[in-house]
Amino acid sequence: MSEEAAATVLTQAAPETAQEAPQAVPQEAPTQPVTSGNWRDSLPEDLRESGSLRDIPDVNTLAKAYQDAQSYIGRSIRIPGEDANEDIWSDFNSKLTQVPGIGRIPTENSAPEEWDQFYQSMGRPESADQYRLGEDGRSPNETESALLDQLHSLGLNNKQASGLVDWMNQGVDENFQNNERAQAEALSQLKTDWGQAFDSKIKDAKAALVTYGGEELTRELEANGLGNNTALIKAFAEIGHGFSEDSSQGVGGKRSMSSTPAEAKIQIDEILGNPAHPYNDINNPAHEAAVDSVQKLYQAAYLSDENAEPDIFEQKLGLG
Repeated sequence: MSEEAAATVLTQAAPETAQEAPQAVPQEAPTQPVTSGNWRDSLPEDLRESGSLRDIPDVNTLAKAYQDAQSYIGRSIRIPGEDANEDIWSDFNSKLTQVPGIGRIPTENSAPEEWDQFYQSMGRPESADQYRLGEDGRSPNETESALLDQLHSLGLNNKQASGLVDWMNQGVDENFQNNERAQAEALSQLKTDWGQAFDSKIKDAKAALVTYGGEELTRELEANGLGNNTALIKAFAEIGHGFSEDSSQGVGGKRSMSSTPAEAKIQIDEILGNPAHPYNDINNPAHEAAVDSVQKLYQAAYLSDENAEPDIFEQKLGLG
């Protein structure tokens, strides 16, 4: 190349002496890359429509969700696996006790202390005498305290124990009322059946019960309610009648004033059907005594109320 040509090239390639070359102005990087389309489009196809990612609108939301998940995992308690040793399980159980409302249920192999701790966490008082019963929170009586000792050993809390005691007390009250009602009904029936002979019949029944059964049988009859059974009472009265008769005999060989209405009617029919009886022979020296005895039989047969007017037997005897 000639010197003239080289000079021409250098002149064209060099900057003008009177003008400096322009310098590049630095540009700030955008705070967020400008992207087009859905942010999941860059993900593999099997993740693109994943259910957990479908509702996340942008990368910022994804980052926030990841941060929250990591924080949650840090506070979580991992359940030990089947091969975990005793120390791992102990640490796990210790963490559970720090969570309100969460506890570990002991197993049949757990120590008594673990069961006590569990029962206490479920509301059982420290001792049975701390139970309070009913809506007013009263202290238990002697009978209830014996029951509560057992309920405490079974781990019942105050609400459970109080409810069970109230239920049992209600049952006792109902049984007592039923027994009183049955006793009153039996008493009324016996007074109707025995009439004026009621007192003597009851005396005979008690005598037979004491003689042949004693206190043990008496307690048994009271416990199972048979003491109110009219058939059984009548049976004991008949037994007692056999060895309680004395020399005070009425007409016909039986005590007139201790006869039941049915017995008195039978005796009256026997007397009226016997022409040789002093009652039917006005000239017999024993006639007046017989009339008095028959009058008492009519009282026993037709009067259930000792204070009632004796019009029935008076009419029978022609005295009215």
